[in-house]
Amino acid sequence: MDNDEAKKVMPWSLKAGIALIVIGAVLAFLNFHTILFNEVNYLVNQPQPDYADVEISESDNTEVKDNIAFLSPNFGIAIPKIGANANVILDVDPFSYNQYTEALKGGVAHAKGTPVPGQSGNIFMFAHSAVNFYESGKYNVNFYLLPKLIEGDKIYVSYRKKIYTYEVEKVKIVSRTDVHYLSKLEEYNTLTLMTCWPAGLNINRVIVIAKQLNL
Repeated sequence: MDNDEAKKVMPWSLKAGIALIVIGAVLAFLNFHTILFNEVNYLVNQPQPDYADVEISESDNTEVKDNIAFLSPNFGIAIPKIGANANVILDVDPFSYNQYTEALKGGVAHAKGTPVPGQSGNIFMFAHSAVNFYESGKYNVNFYLLPKLIEGDKIYVSYRKKIYTYEVEKVKIVSRTDVHYLSKLEEYNTLTLMTCWPAGLNINRVIVIAKQLNL
């Protein structure tokens, strides 16, 4: 049987199945291509954020000498290990879907009721790990690569033109219903970051806990 004859006898159900597979593959690529791009970029380049001048906090003798930079020196976050650099939106209710969905269009959300840099306790921030391809232009996705962080990695937070340095202590996968990380975790000051895991799926959460240095 030649190719023309094979095409003629191919049942419509098989054709429909192939079409669905192709459509599914295209949608999967559109949804996850940014994740794949970030993963490859991380492996190839070990990215560093594009820094701008920010004053070093007198209370925080960081290892940074000259330029550590943020999209917003008033409230921003930079994680050199994974190339994250984002605005932080202050006082976002983590239990209000409408409020945090709107806030996450502009960057990383700071959980309402948790401290800000310079205050004691546990600062809590959260962000998207991915969004649907048709929404990607509206969202600032910053935390794809949080699971790449390990103990000792540095996280820098700018607040009112001062830099505060945090050192990663723990990276863990937790249930999406586990909210105790919003509370004070240790006797010393901490920063907790959260995003969905696996990237692009709303199954569990990645939690990164970091200790503030040089108080």
